[in-house]
Amino acid sequence: MSDDTKDAVKDKFAQRFESDEQNAQTSEPAKTSKPEQTSEDEKIAKTSKDEVNIKEDWKNHSFYLPDELADDLGSHYKRLDWEMDSELDEFKKTKHYYPLIVALGLDRLSDFESKEVKDKLEQIDF
Repeated sequence: MSDDTKDAVKDKFAQRFESDEQNAQTSEPAKTSKPEQTSEDEKIAKTSKDEVNIKEDWKNHSFYLPDELADDLGSHYKRLDWEMDSELDEFKKTKHYYPLIVALGLDRLSDFESKEVKDKLEQIDF
């Protein structure tokens, strides 16, 4: 890319962002002395929309699984998703299934003795 083209692109971006900043500063709503009043229906609608955003509110934990476990994980999710279709409005993999698997696994793991953990790891072939 030639220097003239680079300069033209830089100027165009500078103008774009300067105009965005100016619009943001001038488009701020004027403050009124009356506080906003919302009806009960609006409050209910707002709280139903204020669900947990798992990507922003939860911690991310990445892990690797052997192919067999990964396949089983996917198969079990598909089966549960199909079975839970009539029971729940939604059954999301990241929001519902993975936390369920971890909670059940931790619950069961808390009852294991160290020898049982070792035996299970050998059974899974790690």
